Amino acid sequence: MESGGNYKAHNPGGALGAYQVMPEHLAGGNEWAGRVFGHSVTPQQFLNSRDMQDQMARVILGGYYQKYGAAGAAAAWFSGSPDPNSNASDGNTTVRNYVRTVLALMAKAPAGGVGSSGSSVSDGVLTTGKDASAANATQASYKDDPKCLIGMDIPLVGGVCLLTKGQARAIEGALLLIAGGIIASGGLIILAAYGLKSSGALEGVAKAAQVIPGAGGVAAKAAEASGALKAGPSSSSARRSKANQEQLRLNRERRAAENHARRKQRGQGPSAQSDDQGSSSSGSKAGGASASKGE
Repeated sequence: MESGGNYKAHNPGGALGAYQVMPEHLAGGNEWAGRVFGHSVTPQQFLNSRDMQDQMARVILGGYYQKYGAAGAAAAWFSGSPDPNSNASDGNTTVRNYVRTVLALMAKAPAGGVGSSGSSVSDGVLTTGKDASAANATQASYKDDPKCLIGMDIPLVGGVCLLTKGQARAIEGALLLIAGGIIASGGLIILAAYGLKSSGALEGVAKAAQVIPGAGGVAAKAAEASGALKAGPSSSSARRSKANQEQLRLNRERRAAENHARRKQRGQGPSAQSDDQGSSSSGSKAGGASASKGE
């Protein structure tokens, strides 16, 4: 604010650049330069780099804004404390007066716009002078990009496109190709089965295997596959019906054998019945002969 947007400003109190950063903040470690750049920078390096100054303001001042709000961020930037009502002074102005001045500038400059003071406020970062238009440009929304389908707006960064319309069309095309390949594979299997059935290829394999020593198993498998293709689903039903009939026959034979064994144990088997019948027949004959002699 005090610099008037001059990135080369160096006031008598030692503050540097457009954002009036004190030299002690350019050290590494936990100081601002260490947190933003990962290393210390010299005052001359800082004054010579607009990018360094803008980046430090975005990270440090933007972080204050997210944590304390506009008034707290201005107070923390000026004094290190987020108390906007502090009467602490740098010799020229108090924290309270500094905060009031900053808030007045923000009121003149709508968020993301340029005010009459030539300042721009975007997500709590006050940018002054010539840098205002550049800051506004970096805060464009992803919705402004006609090619973007899905995106998000990130504070201090701007719009980020996650999926363009071209990428979406490419993904759609890939999914259609995959689906078409699956359908085509099923169709090829059906065509291959129909071709084997129509050409009699499996029957030919079975016949050829019959004349090769030791290939009986191959012949049987080929014949079975050929029969399955010809018969279709009804062949399995016929096999089940035949198996059921065979089981019924075996059951009848088992019950007959059991009945025969029981009768034989009781002395009523077929041989005993035959002996009884033979005895009865002999007796009848003997009786008849006696009767004839008597007469």
